[in-house]
Amino acid sequence: MFSDPVRGVVIDVGPGRDGAAVWAFAGLYSAAERAAVRVVTMDCHAPYRYIVRLAFPNAMIVADAFHLHRQANYALAEVRRAAWNRLRRASGKAAGKMMKDARYGLARARDELVNDTSARGLRQRQAVEAADRSRHEADGGVPVDRDEDSRPAAVLRTRGSGRS
Repeated sequence: MFSDPVRGVVIDVGPGRDGAAVWAFAGLYSAAERAAVRVVTMDCHAPYRYIVRLAFPNAMIVADAFHLHRQANYALAEVRRAAWNRLRRASGKAAGKMMKDARYGLARARDELVNDTSARGLRQRQAVEAADRSRHEADGGVPVDRDEDSRPAAVLRTRGSGRS
């Protein structure tokens, strides 16, 4: 799907999930029009990135929010599973269960979790805190600063653009 986020409109829906759809869309515009594009927000699937770099040579590629959050949640799940397995082996099932129970709390935005006054929010906060304490006891890790806002962000620069 190709859209204009400034105007909030869908421009076109391309067939398929490969670079050919991006190339066909880019072909609707002149080389000068494509060169004027400064930012492309997209799913950073490798074939799409490759074609966007060719078709929009001056554009900075930015990961779209949906795919960025999906990747961040996937990475968080991988870290959580590894910590859960490490805790289970080191401290038994009870410590591993705390980490497993914390999975929903870990995936929530910190401000939402802190401000959630429901029983579910309380359980999730307690599970996250208990899992964090257990992890530090098991591996001697450094506690995470829960007050600092550290939401993920990713910007992929175009190759050869001179930007850093």
